[in-house]
Amino acid sequence: MLNRYSLLGKIIHSQNTNQFMQQLSFGIEVEGHRINRQTGHLSRAKYPLQLGNPVQHQAIRNDFGDTQVEVITPSGPDLEANLDLLTAFNDVLRKNLAADEALWLYSMPPYLSADRHEFRIAPADEYKSNYMQTVAKRRDIARTLISGIHINLGLPLALMADIYQADFTDQFTSSIDFINAVYIKLAQGFMAYRWLFTLLFGESPWADQSFYANQEKSLKHLVRSVRNSSYGFGNGVYGSYQSVDSYIQKIKDDVQQGDLIAEREFYDVVRLKGPENLDDLARTGVQYLELRTFDLDPLNKTGVSALTVKFTRLFFIYLLMNPAVISDQKSADQFLLVSRQKNEEVALENPLQVSACQREALALLDDLISFTQVENISADWLRDLRRRLTDPAQMPAVQLVAQLPADIYTGLVQLADNRQRVQCQIPALNGFADLSPMVSNHLRQAIEAHGQIKIVDRKQGVFTLKKNTLTKNELFHD
Repeated sequence: MLNRYSLLGKIIHSQNTNQFMQQLSFGIEVEGHRINRQTGHLSRAKYPLQLGNPVQHQAIRNDFGDTQVEVITPSGPDLEANLDLLTAFNDVLRKNLAADEALWLYSMPPYLSADRHEFRIAPADEYKSNYMQTVAKRRDIARTLISGIHINLGLPLALMADIYQADFTDQFTSSIDFINAVYIKLAQGFMAYRWLFTLLFGESPWADQSFYANQEKSLKHLVRSVRNSSYGFGNGVYGSYQSVDSYIQKIKDDVQQGDLIAEREFYDVVRLKGPENLDDLARTGVQYLELRTFDLDPLNKTGVSALTVKFTRLFFIYLLMNPAVISDQKSADQFLLVSRQKNEEVALENPLQVSACQREALALLDDLISFTQVENISADWLRDLRRRLTDPAQMPAVQLVAQLPADIYTGLVQLADNRQRVQCQIPALNGFADLSPMVSNHLRQAIEAHGQIKIVDRKQGVFTLKKNTLTKNELFHD
């Protein structure tokens, strides 16, 4: 395996792959709707006042719809600590909902009437509000209200700049060009293997028939992932991944031609993220990838499985160290069109049956297992994922349906109601139940106020809250 690594892969291996992986920046965004816990319809209650401004809050804010809430962790290298923060943010959100509300942690939206009168645009500044009103007029609201998980992954940029200076000055004119090229390689890899993520983590096997009210056709049977199929999220506009320049130009062209309402409406499953101004992306550099292909996990209280995020980070480093999936950059977009079709086929497969891509998926998982062994990365959970490929009963979509009654909608409403009731009975702050009540209460108040929380040392209970550094021993001592 070592012999096949790219030059960058060999350098990372020589410097210790595990240490490099621990320096990746990592963040999670989770969308979900506030629903009435009795009817399962979109909530009519106001946004929780205790959580402050739904536009400016750093951790919990509105998305497109007024009922669509997004929970956002800060970016950092500690994956486990970030999952703890996600749990805490989710807990604070739940405990501030109205008494008749719950969170709908299923990707496909709850019931919507034919005229979609339940939908209300979320509060926003004037520019964004005008944009969202235009989207609401031109797009199918039901598809816009589909929820999911975004996983943000970034390279250790200072270390990458050092690697550039030592080994790549003869191939690239600057460290920014080098890093941009690496991000394009990673984006192509994730796009090419999107079907594998849909296969392993697809968990939207069904959508209420009201969802299809304004579509020409509908699905009448269970699939792996409605959200990741052509019936699901998106506006049909694809990006260009030949280079950062082509990525920028394609978006700008689509806006000019009217295919996109604005640059921010680019919804492809991998987005290059950096400066707010798209034109600056090539000049100042890509800072991280936003991966948008993930279904919510309704069987997890936060909507996110730790297995999903661990696999995504591992796959990121696997793609980074191996040769590019696409050797001819000029044919990249055509190559990815084939991958998109493959993902469509996997997304619409019967989840109760073994996938037509099983053999290829097993080979990939086996190669990942070998990779972890060579790089001394602890990932015993890969074998659990591998078993999903041979036993359809272990697939997330199948496990979800197995826990629901014949009336799937009623089952999802009951699931949301039960989780809300159980979690709100727990006085401690979920994710930090090991800390003292005083610590837990202080963190909860800080999350409610602004959400600007950064874990400095999770084990020692050291956190940064806004401008102050707070420690369990000094400031939270009972």
